[in-house]
Amino acid sequence: MILTIETLSVQPNQALQTYLSNVDRLEGGFSNPADKSDLLNEHAFIAWLQRMDNHAHGIDLPAGFVNQTLYFFKNDDRYVGIGKLRHRLTPALYVDGGHIAYGGVPHELRGHGIGTDMLHLLLIEAQQLGIQTPRATTTLNNFASQHILQANGFTQVGKNKKHLIFELQKKQQ
Repeated sequence: MILTIETLSVQPNQALQTYLSNVDRLEGGFSNPADKSDLLNEHAFIAWLQRMDNHAHGIDLPAGFVNQTLYFFKNDDRYVGIGKLRHRLTPALYVDGGHIAYGGVPHELRGHGIGTDMLHLLLIEAQQLGIQTPRATTTLNNFASQHILQANGFTQVGKNKKHLIFELQKKQQ
């Protein structure tokens, strides 16, 4: 399976809207970035796309939020995943959230390496954003995500009541 990555675009996209409406709201610690109200109709969806694009550029960020770019993963013409990259971390995000989040893989496609490939592509984007030491967190019992992080070179560097904290150390030259 060959994945491609798309950065969020403000152009109407019925296939993306349909995909997002089928992603579980909260699963394994990953939350669908779109609320049901954002997906009710084309007008609401376009407004959501614009809001997310603004957030990626630091425009109209809610208090305490940081720039975050959304990415969507496709296999052929089918959406198969969502990625989020925070451009920087607040002290709270440093221990509970990190730079990178991924999810939204349809149940029937899990266990086929899609999550591992998604994270690999997100790491390329993180490097382009200048993120030197990417961090990610996963819930304590999300063993699949822990495996995906480790398969991409992340090391567990901490733990809190709800999450394991992982970091990708820059290789020494």
